Amino acid sequence: MLAQFIINGLIEGSLYALMAFGFGLVYHSTRIFHIAHGAIYTSSAYFLYLFFIIMHIHLVLSIILSLICTCFIGLAIQMFVYNPVLKKQPNLLILFISSLGAYIILINLIVLLFGNETKILLTDIEPIIQLGDLIIIRIQLVQFTVSLIIILTAIVVLKNNRFGYLIQALADDQQLLSVLGINIKNMRLLVIAIGSVFAGCAALLKSLDVGMDPYIGMDMLLTSAVAVIIGGVGNYVGAVFSAVALGILQSLIVWQTSAHWEIAITFVVLLLILFIRPYGLFSPKRRAEEI
Repeated sequence: MLAQFIINGLIEGSLYALMAFGFGLVYHSTRIFHIAHGAIYTSSAYFLYLFFIIMHIHLVLSIILSLICTCFIGLAIQMFVYNPVLKKQPNLLILFISSLGAYIILINLIVLLFGNETKILLTDIEPIIQLGDLIIIRIQLVQFTVSLIIILTAIVVLKNNRFGYLIQALADDQQLLSVLGINIKNMRLLVIAIGSVFAGCAALLKSLDVGMDPYIGMDMLLTSAVAVIIGGVGNYVGAVFSAVALGILQSLIVWQTSAHWEIAITFVVLLLILFIRPYGLFSPKRRAEEI
């Protein structure tokens, strides 16, 4: 039983890692605590429901269309919510409240259009892979494999590509980056588009397994944000390891107690880490707010 729950947590943690990577990318490079990331996650799942279930488009094409629409949602939030605030009063608290407002509006639009009930995408029984006493459903194997490929690719690109250096420069000194001829607005748009695709990938992989409801994004957002802070803001590898660890921890908590304790234990861990090492487990000795 212990091994089974660890495997389940590892798979769930891989989805948290995808979400955390996208959230961390936006938060580190733009300084915006991107609460609307949770609504983008939810929107992606409902785009898939729209294309695949309602419009009867082939699953692969539906996934592609969903990710494109998810990307546009992120761009719309940047252009019509964040940019006006940044232009008039670039205050982080106002940006946070604006992001929260965008989250609430998007979730209510989803409820208005699709209702509150849970939607299921795949009704067929998934094939299972049995390794001794361990049971892995095929969709879980897909979730872990796809998440691993996306994350490893992103890490390599950020570490060994000019884009990665530009992202770091955007986080460190936007004025200097602007002096060097880089369009800051376009960079922000690119960052939030990529972050939205990460959220979309996590949402699609999760919804193909258990379906969706309008409120799935908040728990995913909270856990991914905690993973980013624990790993160290700007340390994407640290965020990934933290997300996987939180996934395993939550799975063990469900095994021993109840699913109601998942988020509570996650924040207990966050408080302990902030008390012991406030700059994150994998970052140099700087506080998260200084990064």
